[in-house]
Amino acid sequence: MCNRVEVEVPSSNSSTIFAFDAKVNRHLFTYDRNGRVYDEANSHHVLSFWSSSVREDGSWDAVLLVDPGPGTHVRCLKTGELHPLRTRLANDASMPKRFLYPEIESLLELPENCSQWATAHGSIGYHCMFDDTLRAFRKANLTTIATDDPLSVVELPRKIVISALIAYLRRRYLNLINIQNDNAIPQIMRQNYLASFSKNSYSNWSSEFFDFIVGSQAAMKVFAREIDDNAAALGLENTKSAAPQWEKDGWQAIKELTGVVAETVDAFAHGYLQYVTIQEARASSSNAQSLSRITVLTMLFIPLSTVASIFSMGGEFLPGQAKAWMFWVAALPLLAVIAYLYWRQMVTEVLQKKKQNLLPLHKEQDCKKL
Repeated sequence: MCNRVEVEVPSSNSSTIFAFDAKVNRHLFTYDRNGRVYDEANSHHVLSFWSSSVREDGSWDAVLLVDPGPGTHVRCLKTGELHPLRTRLANDASMPKRFLYPEIESLLELPENCSQWATAHGSIGYHCMFDDTLRAFRKANLTTIATDDPLSVVELPRKIVISALIAYLRRRYLNLINIQNDNAIPQIMRQNYLASFSKNSYSNWSSEFFDFIVGSQAAMKVFAREIDDNAAALGLENTKSAAPQWEKDGWQAIKELTGVVAETVDAFAHGYLQYVTIQEARASSSNAQSLSRITVLTMLFIPLSTVASIFSMGGEFLPGQAKAWMFWVAALPLLAVIAYLYWRQMVTEVLQKKKQNLLPLHKEQDCKKL
């Protein structure tokens, strides 16, 4: 289940997994408020049945066993200290809202007596499955249920599971879209899908973002396998399944959303790695050009050094002497020859391009004269 809570811990505590302050061995998984993805804390509850043996008349007794909610405190796994849970969030706008949960109950008309409106429709709290189930039974004024189908007793919990999974996938999709926020331009009611890598913090190689993408790909593959296993366990893959239509539609929607999120993650991974590869290639090309310039300077100075070493053998050719000008007489033509040999091809290409650009203008002028 998802819990809209935050754990009040010191900033030095980097733990993201806390244990319930209860007799059950359950944990609360939280997200860093300043991290890449900020989402509702997750706690995994377990539903189980205790049932008696079937009597001679075919009747049986069963008790539904569920775990409680997180409570008011959780325990840090590293230090063992208790930390309070805060339901009033520090930044509520940064966390996905409750509207991502689909409606799991059919809406009814309000009674004529307005004093009964408060009890006419009670939304699911998504805080504790056990509490939500009991609240639904109290709302329906059901005290005793006689049924031959044990699945009908847990119809509401099964709907809650489907709704929670759909909301989870919707939040994953929104997080993937919002992670490419563009701070270079004012925010508008539009998303440039996969089009802002060059304008945000992911324009360069980031091991953190790479870990996030690879981890998301692996997590979605595991999640898709779990969904397939659940659908097979419920017998929904069988065309002749007796499961209600709402359950078939719900798990089918979960499968489709899982595919959408997985494809979005793959698109991010492909686009990011391709962009970074191109950027690294451009950086390598720039480095190669810098080395080329250094090589040109070396080619120019090596002949000068050779000429200078030859003229330095005689003292009359040194700077300040009567024949010092002989060095420049020999060096300048040599530099001119080297420059011509090196830049001849480049200058020729530039002149040809310029000639090709001017040729249409001359033809146009000749046509006007005619």
